[in-house]
Amino acid sequence: MDKLLSLFDNFDLAKLLPDLQKVFSDIRTWAGLLVLIGPLVLLGVGLYYMFLTPREANHRTGFRTPFGMGSVSAWRFTQRIAGLAYAGLGLILLIVMLIWKATWSGLDILPYVTKAAVALIVQGVLVALAWLGLNIVPAIFFKWNGDPRRELPERKMPAVPRQKKIRPVQPEQPEEIPEEEVFDENAYFQEDPPGEQPPME
Repeated sequence: MDKLLSLFDNFDLAKLLPDLQKVFSDIRTWAGLLVLIGPLVLLGVGLYYMFLTPREANHRTGFRTPFGMGSVSAWRFTQRIAGLAYAGLGLILLIVMLIWKATWSGLDILPYVTKAAVALIVQGVLVALAWLGLNIVPAIFFKWNGDPRRELPERKMPAVPRQKKIRPVQPEQPEEIPEEEVFDENAYFQEDPPGEQPPME
C-alpha cells in the first residue's frame, strides 16, 4: 500500500488544470477577432451579391425575396441593392469596430468581453434591419410577378435646333433663241400662178 501511495507523491493536480492567464488571454483574443469577423464577412457577402450572383433568378445563390424573383429586372435590382447595402454596412462596421476596439486595450478581461458582446449584438441588430429593408424595397418597386409597379421615366433626348430648309439651287435654263428665218431664194423668185399676173404699168 505504501508503494502504491508513493506513486502519487510527485503528482500535482494543479499541473492538469489549464493556465488561467493563458485562457483569459485567448478569450480576449477571440473576442476581439469575433468583433472584426462579422463586418469582414458582411463586406464579402455584399461584394458577392454585386459581382458574382447569376444573372437570372435561382434557388441556390443570391439574395432571394418573393418580390425579387419574378423577372430578370427584379432579380438584378434586388442583387444590386443587397450588394450595396451589405458591402456598405460591412465597411462602415469594420471601420467603427476598429476604432472602438482600440479603446478597449486597457480593460480587464470581463469588461473587455462585455464590450465585445455588446458590439456583436449591435452588429446583429443592424444586419437584421438591413435584411428586413432588403425584403421590403423590392416589393415597393416590383409586383409579385416581377412587373414594375410604375413605368420608369423615359430619358428625354436633348432638343435638336430646327434647321432652315435650304432649297436646292436650280441651274438657270438657257433662253431659247428663236431661229432666224432662212431666206429661200427659190420661193422668192417663184412665178405667180396663171391668172394672177400683176397688171402691167
